[in-house]
Amino acid sequence: MQEIQFFNAVPNTRYWNPAYMQQKFSDEFNGTSLNQNVWYVELCANSLSNPEGEPDNIAVSNGTLKLTARYSPNNIDNNCWDGTHNVTNYTVACVWSRWYPYRFKYGNFEARCFMPAGNHFNYAYWLWGPGGDGYPQDGFTSEIDIAEGCEWEDGSHHNMKSTFHLFPQPGDEISLPDDTSHGYGTSYEGSWRIYKILWSPYEVIFYIDNNEVWRRSRYYTGSDTEGNDVGMNQIVPNVLYKDRNWFPNDEMATMFQMLITDYINSSSLPATMEVDYVRVKQFFLAPEITCPDVICSTGSGTITLDVDQQATNITWQVSPSQLVTNSSGSGLTANLTAAPGASGEATITFSFQMPSGETFTAEKTFWVGIPPLPEVTSDNVYPYVWTTGYGEPAAKKYTILTEQDIVVYDGNLDTYGGLIESFDWTWYLDDMGLFYDEYDHGTGGKMYIFHEPGLFRVRATSTNNCGSTSISNPIYIDVIQDEYWLSLSPNPSSGETTMELKSKKKDKPDKEVEWDLEVFDQVQSLKAKKDKIRSNTYKLNTSGWREGIYIIRAKVKNKILTEKLMVTD
Repeated sequence: MQEIQFFNAVPNTRYWNPAYMQQKFSDEFNGTSLNQNVWYVELCANSLSNPEGEPDNIAVSNGTLKLTARYSPNNIDNNCWDGTHNVTNYTVACVWSRWYPYRFKYGNFEARCFMPAGNHFNYAYWLWGPGGDGYPQDGFTSEIDIAEGCEWEDGSHHNMKSTFHLFPQPGDEISLPDDTSHGYGTSYEGSWRIYKILWSPYEVIFYIDNNEVWRRSRYYTGSDTEGNDVGMNQIVPNVLYKDRNWFPNDEMATMFQMLITDYINSSSLPATMEVDYVRVKQFFLAPEITCPDVICSTGSGTITLDVDQQATNITWQVSPSQLVTNSSGSGLTANLTAAPGASGEATITFSFQMPSGETFTAEKTFWVGIPPLPEVTSDNVYPYVWTTGYGEPAAKKYTILTEQDIVVYDGNLDTYGGLIESFDWTWYLDDMGLFYDEYDHGTGGKMYIFHEPGLFRVRATSTNNCGSTSISNPIYIDVIQDEYWLSLSPNPSSGETTMELKSKKKDKPDKEVEWDLEVFDQVQSLKAKKDKIRSNTYKLNTSGWREGIYIIRAKVKNKILTEKLMVTD
């Protein structure tokens, strides 16, 4: 391994965006025989008569490829199985996609397979290809086992796994670290599953039934362990990364096999692995849209698409269409003009076709016309319609507690090219509409309420290069103290009384409020006590208490609340 300052900039994810991959190869196995223009069959060699060899172990029917391992006594072909068993007793099956033109480097490799359940099966869906121009038996290659049945050397433990191998020269395999394999147990055997990898120059991500189960990266920091992997989206410039030289970077063929291990029992056979489909997709340059933040009716805005050179049939459409004068067209450029009086968010969607025949889309949002009205938003605000009664038109009124923030326009003030130009705050002395102070807070996204209670009146204006929008009616914000009180029901009580803690804040205390309760009798002796009540109600059992007046004392947020409870016989 070698430490290198490998990246001057972060990786360009446009080249490795999984949303933009086109299909390069597929076989749905819908025929009645294996397409040998696509698949190479590993035949049993040196056949002296008509052995029950591998061609008889491979079939296509009912929409699946079937690879079968058999117990075949007296099979004289000694190349059908190279284990320690009597070589004339077993036959197996293996196919791979032909080197020309069905080998691929990077992309999405996926197959829906049925892996048989049982010990000593060496089924596999894997990728293998030479570094030169020969077939996979030449060695000298990378290897990715997407799903493989394996076992310990003594045959004592069976497992499904994913793993990597590297053959830097013919017949010479590098011994890789233990964490280049990942076991799944046997839970996926005996049922149909989708096995898939997403392979880029930076990482290989393994999926079963479209759920990620494992990943390994080419680059890492610190020691060579799985926990130090650095994925594509984690790479930053000017940092020293270590490079795993076993990381797969060869073109590879797709392979399926149904083999057996040395410990097989003939009673387990025949056993069949099935493949419903296999599909290979490869990355292409992801589209990128250049678009102004805002388009006005006083001028046009140009939106352009940068897309892979193989893309054809490029069209675009704007929604909602009424916001612009021309809402659809073709080509890489859309010249748009806002419709008269338009104001709103629009989306442009480009569609294009790739050589595979698949259609892809890319979209981007922008603002058309003057900006939206500012809005008051806050988790601590409770709106209702309110009329001042002093000549002011109906407007929204918001009641909040002291020491809270009111957000008039939250987030990025440059969104849609908009800007809150000013806040006019008027502090009212009372509901008669007489004020004694006024604050102009200029630009900004938040208004900060002071500790004193009172009534605010707020006006705001949002502006972009198309014009301005103002709130025609003021927004009123009534700042109140948070006051609590106790409600006792029933009172008088002869058995049980429910004590309810109430608040001006929606008539309910905060979910996080915590209060303590004490009850004193007529001579001030403590009759009952309950600490850290986390509900707004508490039931007090008064059965058997002496008749008389009891003092209820509650403590909430450093405030003491008292009430009287009458107990009767």
